[in-house]
Amino acid sequence: MLYSTSPESKVVGSAVVQAVVELPLDELWHQYGERADISHAEFATYFEGRETGAAIEFAWVDRLQHPMDLQSIRDLGFEPAQGWRYLSEEATAAVLGHSAVCVDRSHGETPGSDVVASPC
Repeated sequence: MLYSTSPESKVVGSAVVQAVVELPLDELWHQYGERADISHAEFATYFEGRETGAAIEFAWVDRLQHPMDLQSIRDLGFEPAQGWRYLSEEATAAVLGHSAVCVDRSHGETPGSDVVASPC
């Protein structure tokens, strides 16, 4: 699930994580800066005091036709994470309103979590 903060404050889409890459900041900016949608100054401020940073690469991103506010998601019994996490098939289906989900196991499983699931 992809959540857009204020002023929208809604779940706006879903995505499949392809990779999480941790690099020294200079390398991170060099490899991902053009796609980061922030200025170098914002990047430097965000990572101030750190030696490394991370980028999340997505295999695909899908925008929801009807973004959902947090209360609607909580009404489904789902408490959004404060970062990112893998969702179970049931949670993905409940939030996206689909009765079927396609499970992508090609990216492997993270110990102690569910595989990445997305709407079919």
